[in-house]
Amino acid sequence: MSEADGWVDYLIASDDTADRSLLDEFRNQAWAYGELMRFIVADPTNINEETAARLEEGQVLENDLQGRIQKRVLELRDAGQAPADEAAFRAWRASWVPLASQVAADSPLGEV
Repeated sequence: MSEADGWVDYLIASDDTADRSLLDEFRNQAWAYGELMRFIVADPTNINEETAARLEEGQVLENDLQGRIQKRVLELRDAGQAPADEAAFRAWRASWVPLASQVAADSPLGEV
């Protein structure tokens, strides 16, 4: 297993397109959450009912996704699927680099 030692290791090792879609959804949700947090901390006035509602909605979506990932991974594990090794996990994480490259490296986070 990878340093993440988690559910996604099994999806990374799978060649099933549905599993790849789950990984994409996982990455996209993580990215959206990060962007929301950047927005919130950029200006204290961004801490309001609207952003609280967006955080709550995001949590509901995250819980649903985690449940679907867990269900699928249990199926994969029970069928004998091995989790991804460290190299495969790192390659998958490297696929996030184009997303991360959009963030200014030296931009300070706003005070909350």
